Amino acid sequence: MITELTPEQRAQLPVFKDKWLAHGLSTKPADRKLAERGIKLAYEAANLPAPPAIYWVSSPIGALKKLKELDPKANLKDHINNFCYGLHDSFWLGFYDYFREVLNMKDITKPLEGLTMIAQAAGWFLPYDECVIISDRPEFIAVDTDKKLHCAYGMAIRYRDGFGLYMWHGIKVDEKIILHPEELTIHDWQNEKNAEIRRIIVERMGYEKFLSSTNAKLIAEDDLGKLWKIDMGQSIRPLMLVEVINSTAEPDGTFKKYFLSVNERTKTPKEGIAASFSFPTGKVDEYKPAIET
Repeated sequence: MITELTPEQRAQLPVFKDKWLAHGLSTKPADRKLAERGIKLAYEAANLPAPPAIYWVSSPIGALKKLKELDPKANLKDHINNFCYGLHDSFWLGFYDYFREVLNMKDITKPLEGLTMIAQAAGWFLPYDECVIISDRPEFIAVDTDKKLHCAYGMAIRYRDGFGLYMWHGIKVDEKIILHPEELTIHDWQNEKNAEIRRIIVERMGYEKFLSSTNAKLIAEDDLGKLWKIDMGQSIRPLMLVEVINSTAEPDGTFKKYFLSVNERTKTPKEGIAASFSFPTGKVDEYKPAIET
């Protein structure tokens, strides 16, 4: 039993981290021979016969289209969770690759040999008894300094058939947020239910534009933030927002701003924030956060 790594073994940890990060971010065309060999080994490890057919496609969405072609009655939503992630399983397969190669645990890790080959060779795949539908790698991947999918000018991940995703620091967003931030309006912000995406909309619009384009008026300010009032027109109630700054710094040293929608009768930022934590108006003074996030 191994209870402690040697200095030499420890020295290999960053080596394997870099190795498998490179696999996970690879945009090289798939190594089809290696991937197909991995498929056979993966089926053997599961005590299943090798699939009689392997179909190659350009992307995960292409895999679903191929499935529909093979089985017109298939409900594609029922098959999305059947995907195995190929190169995007690198984050955990690399862990076992280290145990196999550095700690010589080949017998224990042998059942993962096939999946390890696929992760080094190709993208997502759908495994079935009758066939495997497997995707090529992406042709483009962009990440931020934390290795989260991120691109400010286009898709952060794009496949060879044009399928891809727009991402902002690891969060999937609409194309408009990335390609046309100048077209974003307060209505886009209002209609978005996800709080993090709402923050991104404001960030992409620009805080000054967000406030100035809505003729926002600063109503109150305290040590927790700023309270803004936005007139939405005669037939619509005014929008009240509390501007707060996350007290925890991002890895790059910056601090994210958030705008919280609060009741139109809110008088101070503290009252609005307290209400978001279910503190009644009459007990605002009892809201004393030990930790602000």
